[in-house]
Amino acid sequence: METITLTALVVYESMFGGTERIARAIANGLEQALTVRVGSVEQITPSDAATVDLLVVGGPTHAHAMSLPASRAEAIEWTHDPARHLQLAPGMHSIGVREWLQNVADVPRFAAFDTRASIPRIFSGAASHGIARELSRRGGTQVVEPESFLVDPSNALADGEVRRAIAWGDALASDVLDTARTR
Repeated sequence: METITLTALVVYESMFGGTERIARAIANGLEQALTVRVGSVEQITPSDAATVDLLVVGGPTHAHAMSLPASRAEAIEWTHDPARHLQLAPGMHSIGVREWLQNVADVPRFAAFDTRASIPRIFSGAASHGIARELSRRGGTQVVEPESFLVDPSNALADGEVRRAIAWGDALASDVLDTARTR
């Protein structure tokens, strides 16, 4: 039986660390079957997307969608309010996933995820849907429906979300491997 070696790239934007934790958990699940590299939008160049079999992109949901410079600036302001108990993730990003996506070409198969408030999606929106639309516009093939991982009112990941992200990554890896085997 032929051994199939596939590669994945997990790229994220994270303001307070929750989206990064989810990205790393997804990568953990993917690593069961794929060779994975994970990093922020400042660590991974858009041209790296063309070098992998699977691209997984995620970011926080701000005002129903992907972040904008104004919403990132607002998030920085929130950290100055002691009542919010928020701290910026190390290496706070000067760009977000929206800007990173504008420079991506040759998109492979992909999956999109986000973090959002633990309220009905109709009220919070979901950045993952915009990420998926942009990756599709750039020629990528969506492997699974976009996924949201939830944060509580204090912006901490909701109970069980890290475990769910690992399981999502594992299922995603299985889907990608199954597809590769049938080619």
